[in-house]
This record gives sequence, C-alpha cells and structure tokens, in this order.
Amino acid sequence: MVPSNILQRTFYIRYEIYLGTGFTFERNGIQYLATTSHTFPFTEDRQELDFSIMRNNDWQVIHSKIYKHTEKSVDIVALTLSQDISPRHPINMGTNNLFLSQDAFFLGFPFGKFMEDTAYLNNGFPIPYVKKGIFSTIPFKLKNLELLYIDGINNPGFSGGPCVFIPHGQTVPSICGVVRGYLPHEIEVKTPFGNYTFEENSGLVEVHSINHLNEITF
Repeated sequence: MVPSNILQRTFYIRYEIYLGTGFTFERNGIQYLATTSHTFPFTEDRQELDFSIMRNNDWQVIHSKIYKHTEKSVDIVALTLSQDISPRHPINMGTNNLFLSQDAFFLGFPFGKFMEDTAYLNNGFPIPYVKKGIFSTIPFKLKNLELLYIDGINNPGFSGGPCVFIPHGQTVPSICGVVRGYLPHEIEVKTPFGNYTFEENSGLVEVHSINHLNEITF
C-alpha cells in the first residue's frame, strides 16, 4: 500500500515541451524536487530555468535552479523550489533492507493522465497513478551507475517518478530510486516490402538508484 507520504509528494511537471513526473524531498531543511535529467534536455548544472507543475488543472510556473550529477549517465536531477509544494511527510531515502522479489511501487502520470483532486485533499494537485511490480534485481553497479530493475510495465509519463518499497516490519515508505523508463527489446519484422526493426516494452522497468541523488552537490 502506498500512503499519502508518497502520493502527496508526487507531481506532474512540464519543461518546455517535455512532460514527466517529479517528487519532493528535503535536504538540510530545504525542500527540493527530484526528477529525470532527460526531462530537462540541453540544460547545464546550476542553470536557472522555469518549469511548470500542474495544479487546479492548469500549469503553474516555478523559477528554479537545476542541479545535476557529475556522472552524465545518471539520469537524476534536483530542482530548487521557492517554497514547499508538499507536506513534509516522513519518508526514507535509500536501498537498505531491500530484498529480491519484494513488492515495488512506482508513481507517475502515464500519457498525462491523473486523478483530479475534486475533494481538494491534495491542495489542488493531481493525484498520480500507482503501479506495482517486484524487484527483479537488488541494486547493482554498471560502470558508474547504480541500477535496479522491476518486473512491471512502465508507460510514457512515469519518467522521474519515485520507486518505493516498504521495508519489512516498518510503516514509513522508502524511496529507492527514480524511474528512468523501460528496458527496450528489439524485434525484427519481416515483410514483403523489407525487414523492419521495432522496440517493444520488455516488461522490465529501469530505475536509477536514489543513492545518486544523495551524491548531487547543492
């Protein structure tokens, strides 16, 4: 079960023509928004920019500064906020006590879809979709990148969303990573007009470890 600790920290975001998901976290008493770097292409570390968050069915512009990881393969960024946009519900951030085949949850806005906050329980912010899978791997290193894979179906719009698990015997959820996308599987289709190669969703969700977010220097 995914509690409000995570639901109310997850946001539908836009940068120029790029759409995705982000989630709040705190460091040194300050709230930031985390998401994927590929939602903010052609930007530089510590660049000032404007991005938007969906609220009351409209886009609200936020002036921000983006912080990137020194390792280019890490698809995680942090964005400054002028003020808190979510409650500071208790959360953990890390991969400790994560076990192979444990339930995994990931949140986001697939194809721009969301549940409207008609009862105004989320301060006018849309409520994300929640999907569930299992951890197909525990965190492992591939060169300079720490990865996890989930057995589940990821859709466009989940990029930047939090990947969450509930440690055994605990009630506070842990964010273990940021959804990157699905692992593509190439298939070749032969036709009378030629052979064509297509990418299909393999059913494996690629997640970049939250430990990389902790490595970003603000």
